[in-house]
Amino acid sequence: LKEALIKILAQKPLSMITIKALCDEAGINRSTFYAHFNGIHELIGALGEDVLLALNVILERVTHDPTYIRKQVFADIFTIGKANHQMFHYLLIDNIDPGFVEKVYAMGEHAFEDISHVLKRTHTKAFMKYVYTAVLNSVIAIIRRWILTGMKEPIDELADMTRLIVNRGVDAVFVNQ
Repeated sequence: LKEALIKILAQKPLSMITIKALCDEAGINRSTFYAHFNGIHELIGALGEDVLLALNVILERVTHDPTYIRKQVFADIFTIGKANHQMFHYLLIDNIDPGFVEKVYAMGEHAFEDISHVLKRTHTKAFMKYVYTAVLNSVIAIIRRWILTGMKEPIDELADMTRLIVNRGVDAVFVNQ
């Protein structure tokens, strides 16, 4: 069903997809569909959950290895993005599941709080929430641009650019080194 939905989404917008067409594409009957899902939006939620599970593995590593966030986290995120580029396109660009990004925010915020605590950061909780929001928005925007421009940059190069942007912001471009 997930593969069928992705295939049909490549051909028509979500609003034009029927359960009958989805079942025909998947080679199942409607009763089988309804045995697993109450509707297309529930199926979409399941697709988003697959991506969230993959991202959660990264977040678990972040909370257990403080050096990981500075060295490898962006490359791993982009590796997941490349492997799931169609789903990332539907979720981050076409916005087929408006709650997806909010789930990412909530899931990552807890990991960010954990790592901040482990590293004994003394910034206020409010400040750390803004930092997290800025970092996540930057990463999402970079993933979106990367997908929209055909994912031409290699993952390691994109990870290095992201690390520079997140760690140094506009100073990386406008302040002489």
